[in-house]
Amino acid sequence: MNEAEEESRVKVNLIGEFGTGKTSLTQRYVDGYSHDYKSRIGIDFKAKNVIVEGKEIRVLIWEERLPAIYEMENLSYFRGSDACAFVFNLTSHDSFDCLKNKKEKVENVIADDLNDYPFILIGNKNDQHELRDINRFEVENWCQKEGIRSYFETSAETGDKVDEAFSELVRLALIHHKSYDFKMKELAAKEPFDESE
Repeated sequence: MNEAEEESRVKVNLIGEFGTGKTSLTQRYVDGYSHDYKSRIGIDFKAKNVIVEGKEIRVLIWEERLPAIYEMENLSYFRGSDACAFVFNLTSHDSFDCLKNKKEKVENVIADDLNDYPFILIGNKNDQHELRDINRFEVENWCQKEGIRSYFETSAETGDKVDEAFSELVRLALIHHKSYDFKMKELAAKEPFDESE
């Protein structure tokens, strides 16, 4: 991959418990919604080309499907990642509670890049009002405490706020990507010149 191609792509990760709707959200964003999919075990990703400020950006969306992604042998899941969305189900308080542990594990994996690495939070299934099991105030407090940049309540079923959530994720990913590239170039410029070469 040449430098121009590298600059025109970002990688984002979706983290959350089984049944929170990660696949449905990705399907809705990339291809339009379909009931015709099967959740799989392991790691999966999709790609979508979007236009940001007149420039085409390829967005790689990696979904968590396996707890072992947090272990050292699976660092490729996060390698090159520019942003992360934590996803929970608004009808399951347990799916929200699990994110606290997941966020800690993610931070351990990306520790070297943690200072400016962006996280957002997505509460999915906002169309199921009568089954809602968590209030927005609790969620927003957790976001503030954990330094999570943005929070969206979405519905993969209706499409409500799905594009907005992914647009914000991509926006933050691009900022991080450019910042990381700049830091790498700065470090390269500071490398001492070896006169023996």
